[in-house]
Amino acid sequence: MMVYSNLINTHEFCAINNAEQAPEISNEFITITLENKKDSGIGRDDGIDYARHFCHWLFINGHTCSKLSMIN
Repeated sequence: MMVYSNLINTHEFCAINNAEQAPEISNEFITITLENKKDSGIGRDDGIDYARHFCHWLFINGHTCSKLSMIN
């Protein structure tokens, strides 16, 4: 049986994982990466738009079953 830590060293992430996590972690990406690093060059609103469009692309192309939506 292969241990996950060994897979990290020998395979690229996309070779052993699907895109199902992308919609789930997109909110964390926005809050942790873009809000904490103001000098990233990408604003929060732009980051939200990029994440929404990317997750929508993943959904319509069959790479994920999850659909990202905004809650106001």
